[in-house]
Amino acid sequence: MSAQEAVGPSLKLDGSLSWSIIGKKGFEYVTQRPQESAGSHSPGGEIMIGGGLFQSENKAIDEIGIWKDNSTNPIISAYLGGIWPVTFESEHTKVLQLWTGCMGFTIDLLPFVGQVSPKFTGRVPRRKSGKGKTSGKPVGDSPNEWITAGFGGDGMVSAWLSGTAVGLMVLGRENIQHETRPGLPAGKVTDWLPKEMYLSEKRIRNASIYKLAQAL
Repeated sequence: MSAQEAVGPSLKLDGSLSWSIIGKKGFEYVTQRPQESAGSHSPGGEIMIGGGLFQSENKAIDEIGIWKDNSTNPIISAYLGGIWPVTFESEHTKVLQLWTGCMGFTIDLLPFVGQVSPKFTGRVPRRKSGKGKTSGKPVGDSPNEWITAGFGGDGMVSAWLSGTAVGLMVLGRENIQHETRPGLPAGKVTDWLPKEMYLSEKRIRNASIYKLAQAL
């Protein structure tokens, strides 16, 4: 990910636009932070450009399974620093900061959202006794764990409402008709959360590192 300062004259750069720079394999995303005050050099207003995974030396394979996030890939860094002026020609940017992080991917490139079955975790819910102690008797197969994870580096697109969905599930309110308000669409969770995102036994069983290698 990079934060860059735009110095080109022609584009409307007031924080109201975002861009997708689309190639033959994937795309890079560009947004702009709002400026705190008027003026091109005021705090804020940075152009945020991220992506470039497949620009690495081994076409992303060398970027998988890396747990360290204290250094950046020089090839990807150079790519992110040059994609704006190449795309918009007369527009230029100055790279202010570069950083990286660990991303969680699923095999189908969609996040896991929903309840987690004890059959996969081995953690069976157990009933509390009247004295606050946990008994040795399992309650059953009703899950008491939920998850929202595996956004593949695109969490800004879907993490917010996925978190809302899981929050309603935890409260047992996912099947209640809700009125729309900021951060909450109208209707039940099933009305707006894509069924492809729900955590299921089939999706978990398909979560093989070998299938990820085939997808790449």
